[in-house]
Amino acid sequence: MHKLLITILLFLLIHGNIGIPQKKNAIFDLLKNGIESFNTLFLDKNLLCFLGLHNTTLIITIGLRFYVACSILNLEIPASHCFLFAAVMIFIRVLPITHSDIGVREIAIGFLSDMLGSGLKAGMLATVVDRIFELLWTTLCTGIFKNALITSKN
Repeated sequence: MHKLLITILLFLLIHGNIGIPQKKNAIFDLLKNGIESFNTLFLDKNLLCFLGLHNTTLIITIGLRFYVACSILNLEIPASHCFLFAAVMIFIRVLPITHSDIGVREIAIGFLSDMLGSGLKAGMLATVVDRIFELLWTTLCTGIFKNALITSKN
């Protein structure tokens, strides 16, 4: 029941049917800016489709990477859970709780993994290994890109 209430509230907020107080408050200002950004996004169908395709690709690639991390550790976490964890990871990145979401992603995925029956330790361990994969891949790509920029084209 509470999921339905939250869905209706978000729908009404996005469509501008609920007035936000005009007070000078940081939270209300952020909420107002977020709603205006969503309304702008929903009016631009090409951008909305592009972002939807981008996020779908991102969830698939992160989900596969997370599944590989679970397979390496011999954790019995189903692929469907890995894709769910990937979607949660994307939302966690948006929340600026700590610098580079260090620890937040691990805790969130750990608790979600525990709720889904795989265990807190398994979720946290897989997320740490996934973060190491991500950092190694980023370092490799950065090195290749740096060499491509520095190498002179004779």
